[in-house]
Amino acid sequence: MSRSQILSVGLNCKLFDLDNDTCTTCDTGYHKDNDICCPDGYTAVSTGNIKYCHKITELLNDCLSFDPTTKVCKSCKDGKNLSYGKCCADKTFLSKYSHVVDAACNVSVPNCYNYSAETESCLICDENFHLSNGVCVSST
Repeated sequence: MSRSQILSVGLNCKLFDLDNDTCTTCDTGYHKDNDICCPDGYTAVSTGNIKYCHKITELLNDCLSFDPTTKVCKSCKDGKNLSYGKCCADKTFLSKYSHVVDAACNVSVPNCYNYSAETESCLICDENFHLSNGVCVSST
């Protein structure tokens, strides 16, 4: 690896492992993605031997790990739940009619922990609730 490659890969890197040519810890406000440090709201994209950070769409700002090939989120920041590749506010989910570009977390399911857009029903309920015909009802 050349000096210029080390400098570009090492940007925003708090701890860089020279033996393995990789960043092990990113600066505050950055996350490691595809062996480079990207600012929050960005994802690493590879084009040949070049890696760079690309801005994630506004809908995916709460995304912590993004797959640029499939254009879906793999994990969300704390306080958000992953619903079919999108980060939604707590207790909201994507409908089965949502698309990647214009998806909105507009399905609100009270007391639901995990929702299936395909079946339009809750799969797992919050604590002290149980499933009854796809709906969460109180266990008390």
